[in-house]
Amino acid sequence: MSELPFVNVLRPEADEKALIQAGFRSIDIQRNFIPARVMPLNYLKYGYQNVNRFMILAKKE
Repeated sequence: MSELPFVNVLRPEADEKALIQAGFRSIDIQRNFIPARVMPLNYLKYGYQNVNRFMILAKKE
């Protein structure tokens, strides 16, 4: 598990750096996108994962 990418990094900051390196320029990060309290079925199914959910929208021209 520790060898997987983005497991031991600060997210979504690491995602933004990776997208910039991949050539994306228009990057919009929406933090607290889906709070855990809004998704009780997912919480019951998968357990506590992270309350700091986010969504990234990126465009590459």
